[in-house]
Amino acid sequence: MEIELKKPKQTLNPYNRFLYALKAPESKRQYPRRLWVFLNFMNIRGSTLEERLYNFHNVSKSDTDWL
Repeated sequence: MEIELKKPKQTLNPYNRFLYALKAPESKRQYPRRLWVFLNFMNIRGSTLEERLYNFHNVSKSDTDWL
């Protein structure tokens, strides 16, 4: 008798995948604030960090010289 285990499909956004890849808890704690400061410096707007990162991605993809 074979038992087939299926993992639920997780749809992670790129930011969550990035955090998942970090091993050190201290890095996971510090990165959100550091990214927020960087995105403020780059004048990227949004109400959440994920939204700001999405906007940053769109701007940098549409205008490669900007980045």
